[in-house]
Amino acid sequence: MNSYRIKFLPSGAEAQVAAGESLYDAALTLGIQIRGECGGQGSCGQCLVKIEAGDCPPTPHASISPDKERRGYRLACVSRVHDDCVVFVPEESLTPSEGLDFDAVILSEDDRKRERALVGIIPVPPIASSTVPHPPIGFALDLGTTTVVGELVDLGTGRCLARAAAYNRQLSCGADIISRISYAERGKGRDRLRALALETINEIIGRLLNRADVDAGRVLLAAVAGNTTMIFLLLGMDPSSIRRESSDAVRTRYPIIYSREAQLKINPLAPVMFAPGIGSYVGGDVLAGVLACRMHESDKVTLFIDAGTNGEIVLGNRDWMMGCACSTGPAFEGVGIACGMMAAPGAIEAVEIARPNDLPSLTVIGDTQARGICGSGMIDLMAELFRHGILDRNGTLNAGRSARVEEHGGRRAYLVRKKGEEGAAREIYLNDVDFKKLLRTKAAIQAAIRTMLKNVDLEIQAIQRVVIAGRLGEAIDAAKAVSIGMLPDIPPDRFEYIGNGSLWGANLMLLSKEKGVDLNALADRITYLDLSTHPGYMDEYVASLFIPHTDV
Repeated sequence: MNSYRIKFLPSGAEAQVAAGESLYDAALTLGIQIRGECGGQGSCGQCLVKIEAGDCPPTPHASISPDKERRGYRLACVSRVHDDCVVFVPEESLTPSEGLDFDAVILSEDDRKRERALVGIIPVPPIASSTVPHPPIGFALDLGTTTVVGELVDLGTGRCLARAAAYNRQLSCGADIISRISYAERGKGRDRLRALALETINEIIGRLLNRADVDAGRVLLAAVAGNTTMIFLLLGMDPSSIRRESSDAVRTRYPIIYSREAQLKINPLAPVMFAPGIGSYVGGDVLAGVLACRMHESDKVTLFIDAGTNGEIVLGNRDWMMGCACSTGPAFEGVGIACGMMAAPGAIEAVEIARPNDLPSLTVIGDTQARGICGSGMIDLMAELFRHGILDRNGTLNAGRSARVEEHGGRRAYLVRKKGEEGAAREIYLNDVDFKKLLRTKAAIQAAIRTMLKNVDLEIQAIQRVVIAGRLGEAIDAAKAVSIGMLPDIPPDRFEYIGNGSLWGANLMLLSKEKGVDLNALADRITYLDLSTHPGYMDEYVASLFIPHTDV
């Protein structure tokens, strides 16, 4: 078979590539993380590259104008190698790769409460303390579809020694779990996805060890919480059954394995525990959050929401619980949004607009230059623009209502900050396409809540407690989320926030053998509602594609 030399710029990476292989796959093989929300299926148009030398036929797509096509722009996923080429990858075509410096972010009060609660748990170290010269350390991991967060924990006191996070490198193979399952079914896709997950996790481990100034050999126990697909891919299991089998077939209990088998760069004999799954799309990350907020011990009807990429919801109390998942996408985590980013220093997390033409008042994480906008900031902005009539009920910007609505890149956009304005590090805006994505995200959550309530014959006012988990929940303004129709319209004193419930639950698994047993029993108590086959969900979703809803 013929092969050709492909060189990627500006990295300079190059390789001999078999004829017929896509530029997208060639880039991933070389470690170049090209964006691909669709998993390389040719639909999202984000893997735009420019052919600097060599021959590569045009790849018509709505994202490539005739002028760009003439200048050599192509979609990497549908461009096949049949000549030696030099390929330039623009910065906007690369997945986000910056790490999050959690040490630079002041811990929220919920985090402080969590740490105080964890310190009160008597740990059961995996190796007797007399056999090691220093207190043993555990590794807790929240393996998210978009974001991966890890902690090193002192197993003697429960104290967090270091915390770090990164974007999941699997993003280059699809933004959501369905795209990743599809990618896993192609050729060596499953092997590549596992390798990318391990690269992400082991990078985090390395940063944690450096921050805590400890040796990897001291990390003697690990606990991992993640959705069903993420755990399957980490363990090299075939995820096809997740979308093809019945929900009960994917009620998963994972064996405890040694770290050397999991290929985590900690003590090779450290046992690695995995939070069990509830169903196809409700995994151990949600179960860990339910354990952390103790809704299974309460008489109150509680609504637990983790609004991550695979929005998961659990409704119930000590007597009954039901769980479901809705495909929200990674918009609230900054992926696919023009100026979106994770909740890290430089991210706008709160927005206030006094009058339509006024410069918005912003709260920026870390009290530093604004670099982008995170999920809570997006919700605030959407609510404020709707309040002033700048954004209509369909999620479309109204240019006549504010001078800050301008044409940007061929699309209408609201300028939150111009570069240098109030010290902004770059121009920060959301365009019409961004607002449509946010509208679909909030609609998925609202529709899931409404469907679940109807399934158990309850009204919204029957909800006595709403627990919001995840990084989004740490800064979200519940009143503004209610105003756009994302959260149920109930009294504000019923809302509470627990931060990263998945990571909290992983900590509990590390520090208490009893909690680990509770987690397995808890999984069996939650009834799984599959929204993909539920007859009423799509009707609710369509009705929710308005602000706040079709029924105002």
